Amino acid sequence: MTDFIAGLLAVTAGAQERYDELSGLIAAPEIIAHNSYWRTLAAEALVLEPIVKKREQIKKLSKEREICLAELSAAQDAEMRRLIEAEERGLCARLQSEAAALRLLLIADKIKAAETAVIEIKTADASATAAELAFLLCKAYAGYAKNNSYDFLVDESDSPDTGKMNFALIKISGAGAYTRLKNESGVHRMISAAGSGEVFVWVCAEADDDGEIVINDKDIRIDLFHSGGAGGQNINKVETAVRITHKPSGIVVVCQDERSQLKNKERAMQTLKAKLSAVQKKRRGEILAEERRQKKAVLNKKFTIRLYNQITGEAADIETGAVLPLDKVFKGGIDGFIDVRILRNQSGGTAWTS
Repeated sequence: MTDFIAGLLAVTAGAQERYDELSGLIAAPEIIAHNSYWRTLAAEALVLEPIVKKREQIKKLSKEREICLAELSAAQDAEMRRLIEAEERGLCARLQSEAAALRLLLIADKIKAAETAVIEIKTADASATAAELAFLLCKAYAGYAKNNSYDFLVDESDSPDTGKMNFALIKISGAGAYTRLKNESGVHRMISAAGSGEVFVWVCAEADDDGEIVINDKDIRIDLFHSGGAGGQNINKVETAVRITHKPSGIVVVCQDERSQLKNKERAMQTLKAKLSAVQKKRRGEILAEERRQKKAVLNKKFTIRLYNQITGEAADIETGAVLPLDKVFKGGIDGFIDVRILRNQSGGTAWTS
């Protein structure tokens, strides 16, 4: 926990420095005089403010815990030690809560609205340990989905109720599901008293269907204006030109070729659908390419990402060094692994455990 807190503070140090800089700039008379620039800086500070406040609270609680531990080390009276230990446990709980809140603030920009992660689990060898691990991983992802209020579906599997399986295809849907689970791809290895076994896991985003593009009215803004081209008095006097803005994608289309507002709107909608279809096809191609890349890397066994040790009762993430209790992991408590990877990327590769 201490290393995880230290990592959070390191990741957010830049945000603290920028917020302090913005606070000084916003208060400067010469900045206040330039209203538009002042608003830009104030908006940036507003985004950073909750991160900085959580960071300050974590630093305060960490300092209080350090004092508590020092007092505990010096205390001789048994009753006093009991009281200090209770206080330290309370501080740890508050620190854990604040750290979780700060972690969510940091990864909020990584989370998209609606995603589906398609997870394929397959034993890499014929050992009983591998079959047991495949079953336990399926159980872990089901628990993870439940813990995060995600939808969970077992699309395909063999022997799902025996405690062992060789293959499963599952889907987890919800806000940021694929973004958070995509780094689960790799070789998962378990060590037990009976031996060791390996399981392939790969994760891809569910591609959009090839069906017709549907545009919701709430997702677009339609602006009417006077056409600037040739076309006589009707174009000059009537707002026949149409501009449609698709808010989710930011795509803007304009049509002013027709003399009728209705026809311009129809043509603009057709153009918007064509552009959205092109974006959808590009995204689908990128998803399939990423899926092929991941499968190739996993099948070539280029990397083992996680080790599950039933003898020691611990699970370790190889890349980041994060370690979690095995029973917690198989109940779905893999947030520690996922968060450390995300935060590690933001901190430039620093590895720390939770």
